[in-house]
Amino acid sequence: TKKWREGKYGFIDVFVGNSQRELNKPNPVFVMELKNVSLRSLWKAKQSDPDTEPNSQTAYYPILREVRKATEDQLLDLEYTFFDDEEHQWVTLRVKDTLQAATTQLHDNMSILSDGPGESERRGVRDRRVWCRAEGQDVLCGYVIICVAGTRVICRRTGMIGTRYSYEVTSAPPLDFPA
Repeated sequence: TKKWREGKYGFIDVFVGNSQRELNKPNPVFVMELKNVSLRSLWKAKQSDPDTEPNSQTAYYPILREVRKATEDQLLDLEYTFFDDEEHQWVTLRVKDTLQAATTQLHDNMSILSDGPGESERRGVRDRRVWCRAEGQDVLCGYVIICVAGTRVICRRTGMIGTRYSYEVTSAPPLDFPA
């Protein structure tokens, strides 16, 4: 559904087909959206000026201790700051905002995936690495995974979509994959 490097028009970050599939049975296919909230971006959110740079690695220690001790709810409430290249400005978000956006993004992409093979005028799978056949019963199982500061992981199951297709991962690169 997208060309190489067109992340905003999206497809799934991780797609895990079922190598032990049973014929004429619902087989789970795991579909994952990955996000990363870096330690540096958490540190930047605590600075009065996001252009500030740490003067040593020890500047990260307080936020690293906070992250390691945090409950999941506290992790979700953390703010992080990054520079948005498209908007040319600093942006501050909460981890829970990213979780919500990733959940929406994954749901939209799973909906497209559940439409089966795509064609020029029909949305669906257009990636040669995913073999999509009619007459299947695969169930798309969505997960959002957020790495926080390289030390903690938030994993949320976002839903399941039953399909009329079977999906298998192949070794063929996409047509527009750079050499």
